[in-house]
Amino acid sequence: MVATSAGVVPAHLTMMGTIRNIIQQDGLIGLYRGIGPNFLKVAPAVSISYVVYERCRQALGVNMT
Repeated sequence: MVATSAGVVPAHLTMMGTIRNIIQQDGLIGLYRGIGPNFLKVAPAVSISYVVYERCRQALGVNMT
């Protein structure tokens, strides 16, 4: 937390202040900016984890019923 000489944190340094600022400047869609590239980054890692999990489960003979 950031303290100023008055002991009050400026609104632009708080989470809600930042969200308000984004909505005022870019609208509600501004909160979702960058989600596409993030999905492109995460999808391969999640896919690999799922395949490894399934192969390990099959190798160990675990039945998921």
